[in-house]
Amino acid sequence: MTKKIGLPDDDEFAIGSVAPDKKVMLNEETIRIYNVSKEYIAETTREIGREIERRYRAYRGKYELPVLKGRIVILTDDGIATGFTTKAAVEYVKSQKPKKLILAVPVAPLDFTKQIKKEVDFVCLHSTDKFYSISQFYDNFQQLEDEEVKKYLDEVDFK
Repeated sequence: MTKKIGLPDDDEFAIGSVAPDKKVMLNEETIRIYNVSKEYIAETTREIGREIERRYRAYRGKYELPVLKGRIVILTDDGIATGFTTKAAVEYVKSQKPKKLILAVPVAPLDFTKQIKKEVDFVCLHSTDKFYSISQFYDNFQQLEDEEVKKYLDEVDFK
């Protein structure tokens, strides 16, 4: 579970991301171009860290990261835009020494697709260079509430 750090006036535009182990990945060039303050990044990173912990507790009942060593891990997302949350998730999973890592997404920009294939096994249903946002590929792109996520997780046996 990773979460993006958005621009101060545009949460959807990623300037970085925070991984489950609280490691931060930043797009230094974008931060420089938009003149994002260190204070904003530090405060936002703390808030995101607390939100990641909250989600783990809400969805799993505890803030305990799963053991991935020696396992086959399939990492999914609703799509990839800038790739920062995905890169953070891939780095985190790789650091746990899985047997195999597969990244599977429905949509991604073509340039990201070419790059990530060098790092992981990658499955993507649609990749294009005409990519503006993930939502352009969905008829309905509303966010799930915690109760919906819990319901779906309860239907899966993770053992």
